Amino acid sequence: MHLFFNIKADAIISDDKKFLNFLFNNGIPFIIPTDLTIGLHEINVIDKNTAAKVLEGLRPFVKDKHYVQAKNKLEIKK
Repeated sequence: MHLFFNIKADAIISDDKKFLNFLFNNGIPFIIPTDLTIGLHEINVIDKNTAAKVLEGLRPFVKDKHYVQAKNKLEIKK
């Protein structure tokens, strides 16, 4: 939080449920790692293969539903 405010960041990246609830309840913008990965692919920062590898690496650390949603988004991308 300190870093977020000090550098005037646009959002915080986290997948911790309690922390995300805190951020949500306090109106602080956040993004989860799987959505960040898909977003980076959508703006062509990373290619589809890299995005798939990142998602696979995140798999043990994120909720199954978020992983599946991200994989589905990646698979429907051209």
